[in-house]
Amino acid sequence: MRVQVQTSTQMVDLRRGGYDVALRASVDLEPGLVARTIARSPFVAVASPAYLEARGTPRTAADLVHHRCIQGFARGELPQTHWSTQDGRKLHVDAMFVSNDLSLLRAAAREGLGIAVLPLLMVHDEITRGELVRVLPGVFEIESRIAVVYAEREFMPPQVRLFIDELVKWAEGEFGDLMSALRRTPGCEEAARGKGKATTKTKTVAAKRGAKRRTAKRRPAA
Repeated sequence: MRVQVQTSTQMVDLRRGGYDVALRASVDLEPGLVARTIARSPFVAVASPAYLEARGTPRTAADLVHHRCIQGFARGELPQTHWSTQDGRKLHVDAMFVSNDLSLLRAAAREGLGIAVLPLLMVHDEITRGELVRVLPGVFEIESRIAVVYAEREFMPPQVRLFIDELVKWAEGEFGDLMSALRRTPGCEEAARGKGKATTKTKTVAAKRGAKRRTAKRRPAA
């Protein structure tokens, strides 16, 4: 088995682009794709204690017009202009900082640049340590899932099937305890059980056929 890893926030074409599998944080799939979920996590709104001390804590979603917001990219292509709420509304957000890198968005929130909506799986440790504080609980707790996806076809190469099986097995050991902890997080029980619906697509990690070396590429943040 030869593996080539390409990282991007853009959605690659698994049927025509020469890719075997991709990792995607989404529930929306194009027709003809199969998905195996490896982790689930609700989104939460977070900000640093220093930011909230300086700017105040929003009490309603409407209060966000008076706050600095940190935003990602829709489908990895264009800056997002809205946040989706748990009750199905789309809330317009004027972002003062935008990036296609979730780790950079987390760092920006931790450094006090503003409020970000990120997967709880990603910011759980920062919340536990007090570096980030959840705001507007119950507003943005829409579930996201990380899934390995691949094109539906009658014959799958055994190397690809083995790669997928091993990835799912690894994820069960890597995220199992943390997922249990997330389900016990106050305010996230319903989302963690799959009551919400994710609308934000983040990062795609694709393994490409026929590669002779392992590589990693990252698109520069906007």
